[in-house]
Amino acid sequence: MSSKYSHIDLSKLENRSLLIVDDNHSLHRDYNAVLRPDQRDDGEAKLDELENLLLGNGGTDAAKRRERNFQIQSTYQGEEAYELVKRHHSKGIKYPLALVDMRMPPGWDGLETIKKLREIDSSMRFIIVTAYSDYSEEEIEQELGARTPVTMVYKPFEPTELYELAYDLVSSWNNRYA
Repeated sequence: MSSKYSHIDLSKLENRSLLIVDDNHSLHRDYNAVLRPDQRDDGEAKLDELENLLLGNGGTDAAKRRERNFQIQSTYQGEEAYELVKRHHSKGIKYPLALVDMRMPPGWDGLETIKKLREIDSSMRFIIVTAYSDYSEEEIEQELGARTPVTMVYKPFEPTELYELAYDLVSSWNNRYA
């Protein structure tokens, strides 16, 4: 039996799966608002359109973001993220990108979380989103190695910049691994 979607080449579809690892539950809502514009309420969408019109781009940025949504999986501790990625990886499901908080008491910190996730999938990219880190960027690079693709973003973050960074990293991952 043929599907109405049988003409779609699934190998050409981008993997837009993101993993959020942050112990702050309210930040998960913020991430969803930034990275899943299709889930935003009408008032926010109208504000986007007005902002784009004021900036002179005819509202195209908001429309473009709505077409490029991410599928987001939320976890609240590093150990939980590790188990999820391990389970999904065994089924052939990969996450191109994880946004990881640095401090997540009482469990693993962001650095340990990234190390463990890299053991499962060395192709995964990371954005450390943190207000404060116990490590300098040099220490993080030294601890993880220069080959671990990690970018630092400090809270509070600029939503458009975080969205564009995530989009660029996921697109880069798809170009290389998908």
